[in-house]
Amino acid sequence: TRCLSDWSSDVCSSDLGGVQDWKLDIAGVRTGTLALFGPSIELDDYDLEFLARIDQHSINWVYRAHDFNEYYEGSIAMAPGGGFTFSRATVAGGERSSASTLPISPPSTLTASPGGKTALTVRMRLRGSEFTLYLDGRTVDTWTDARFPVGGIGFFGTPDDRARLYWVRLTPAGIPTKENRKQ
Repeated sequence: TRCLSDWSSDVCSSDLGGVQDWKLDIAGVRTGTLALFGPSIELDDYDLEFLARIDQHSINWVYRAHDFNEYYEGSIAMAPGGGFTFSRATVAGGERSSASTLPISPPSTLTASPGGKTALTVRMRLRGSEFTLYLDGRTVDTWTDARFPVGGIGFFGTPDDRARLYWVRLTPAGIPTKENRKQ
């Protein structure tokens, strides 16, 4: 396994976590232990976008992360019988809150991968205390929470997960992208 630069401040281990147990290959990465993206830790408003394929269970990320004790957590999981669920929780003082979960039907724009698997484009828009989640361009949820005004992104996988992360794009607010030029 190679180290992913910037996902820790000291090559593969630091107070930002490590990627030693992440599985990296030519197609993407399967996440493991929580690792935070170092250059994002001081950001306030930004858009996070990534492309992932869930083979089993879920894809998990964190946002507005200051460290391993203070962050918001998001997860998209496969739902029994089709579709997905979106869950969000808060970790404050190292304690995880109960998750808020809502079902989401699969958008008609899902891209089928070989073997019938599905690639999903997930985008989060973080502005002040307001958060919006989009799945393949469709708004899934909007909510507010003012506890963490600054903090970066990270990813992790649970033992039940089998998901592949293909790419990640992080755009600080105020930098034009094709999505936020129209808004």
